[in-house]
Amino acid sequence: MELSDYSSKKVVFVDDDFVTGHLMERILQKRGLNIDVFKSGEELITYLRDNKPDLVLLDILMPGVSGLG
Repeated sequence: MELSDYSSKKVVFVDDDFVTGHLMERILQKRGLNIDVFKSGEELITYLRDNKPDLVLLDILMPGVSGLG
């Protein structure tokens, strides 16, 4: 699959570290992906009520709701 084929895909990245989230957002946007970045598991849960991303990249060590559930 060509990189241009990914432009319609929705990626969600969740990490409580602002720098990591910002870097991941820039890296994936440069590759043509549509990405939303969240800083907590709670934000992700709210987002998922109305949205269905193609891929979720999730930090497993976060305060509150972690990637392990």
